[in-house]
Amino acid sequence: MVAFLISAVAVSLSGVMAPGPVTAATLAAGARSRHAGALIALGHAAVEMPLILLLAAGIGAFFRSPAVKAGIGLVGGAVLILMGVQLLLSLRQSTTEGEATVERHPFMIGVVLTGANPYFLFWWATVGLTLATQAAEYGAIALLIFAVVHWCCDLVWLE
Repeated sequence: MVAFLISAVAVSLSGVMAPGPVTAATLAAGARSRHAGALIALGHAAVEMPLILLLAAGIGAFFRSPAVKAGIGLVGGAVLILMGVQLLLSLRQSTTEGEATVERHPFMIGVVLTGANPYFLFWWATVGLTLATQAAEYGAIALLIFAVVHWCCDLVWLE
């Protein structure tokens, strides 16, 4: 069990430390709020924890389907492109000094960018699926410990 947790941390870091929209948003939000990373990590966990439970319960076969992988890539990619276009359009709008701007709450940033990130879904459909099923083989407590350890990797990286 200890050897599994050590390898789970090492493997988890491959997903956690991959540069992407969550990391970029954390850097931007961190400039405005010292603990934005922790709130983004909580939003990330709000998407990730139910997914871990579903994978351990056997939904992994669904995610292995080539059609599902293609659908995840297309929908997630479309959402990320839409967000990029919205960002570019917002740059064209001028803001005057003192004008209030709408900022997203870091928790919601974590939820949206995690759920819309195809890399996140592919990682859990492959590498994460293996980790979750191995943890589940040790029992429910081991699965819980794995989920907490994995989330701590997210928290340390984002905070």
